[in-house]
Order: sequence, then structure tokens, then C-alpha cells
Amino acid sequence: MPPFHEFILLDSNDVPYRKHPQPGQELARAQLDDDFIHFILDSLTWVETINPAGHKLKRTRGLNLYGPSVLDIKSADLFENILKSWAGLFRLGPAEISLRVGWQLTKGEAGKPLIESFHRDSLVAALDTISSMCEKVKSNKGLYILHLGI
Repeated sequence: MPPFHEFILLDSNDVPYRKHPQPGQELARAQLDDDFIHFILDSLTWVETINPAGHKLKRTRGLNLYGPSVLDIKSADLFENILKSWAGLFRLGPAEISLRVGWQLTKGEAGKPLIESFHRDSLVAALDTISSMCEKVKSNKGLYILHLGI
């Protein structure tokens, strides 16, 4: 099973940024494949997030690929628009979407593209779920999305 990034909708009154949620505290959850995150990574660096893992809560750009990130009311609108844009693009694609997610390098040879396939409907559904979480964050100041990197 490939590594995944988790997106969890939480209420800051129940789960402060630095705490890990307990069963039943999650309001919604979705996953995106790590290869897909890398495919859209450049656009995700536009989003201001909070790194809750440090000594102080620090605002940064993009997702922490190997740890937690918090998407709050300040970042929800842009994150939602980016994900909706990607979802709209992939809705136009075939049922099985092939994406170049990197390069395979062999000493003495030209690099070969690494291609991964994704089921369009599952991918779009996950993007729509996370976009819906963003809408809830925008309408309720106490909510946030916790991203858990691989």
C-alpha cells in the first residue's frame, strides 16, 4: 500500500493544534496518495499553513510532507480553490489517470519518467471531500484541518 497523507477536520475546542485526535473527535477525514501530493506540490506551496510540531506555532508555506500541518481559516480559501481547480481538471480526464510523478535515474543512462495511475472518481471524490472541509473551516472559526504527512 502506498504512503498516504491524511486530512482530518477537527474542532480546536476539542483538539488543540498540538494534540493528536482521539477516536470520535474527527468531524471528517480524507486521504491523498503521496505521489499525487508530489504531483501538485508546487501549487500547495502557495498556501500558508501552521507547523504545530515545533517549539512555537510557526506559520510556513505548503504542507509538511513528513509531519503535521494545520490549515486554518487563513489558509482554507486558497487551499479549497487549489483543490477545486485540480478536481475540475481531473474530472475531464479518463477513468484511469496516468501522471508523471518523478524520474527514475540509472547511472550512465537517461532518466525515465515514473508514471503512476489513479482512479479518476476516487481522486476527485477525495479532493471534493477536502474542499468541503475547507468550506466548513471558512464558516466556523473554531474548525481546522490537520494534515498528517507520511
